[in-house]
Amino acid sequence: MKKYKVLRLVDGKLISPHQNYIYGKLEDVLGKKLVCEDFDDDENEDCSKRFYATDVDGLIYSLNKHKDNRVFEVEMGGRSVVNSEYKQGFEEQTIIRMLYKSEVKKLIREQSK
Repeated sequence: MKKYKVLRLVDGKLISPHQNYIYGKLEDVLGKKLVCEDFDDDENEDCSKRFYATDVDGLIYSLNKHKDNRVFEVEMGGRSVVNSEYKQGFEEQTIIRMLYKSEVKKLIREQSK
């Protein structure tokens, strides 16, 4: 399923903005299916080992934390734990592409209606 993910882009590397997990270089990660081998499906664990992504409404929650944050379109799959619209964790993810800022603004504008 298509979701959106906020990652920091620092010196060509993708980094999680909340736990500083380093995904690797942008060109090495795009289009590659990643599997969380130690996925935690405990619904009571709010911030555990999972790949996190949200729908458009969850972008605002984490987008402005760092100036180098970027929004990515991702394909999520496998097992999942949905704590809220802002926190959805998945076992598998494929980072499809980085969105242009104009695309992000348009998505948020449409969602706000």
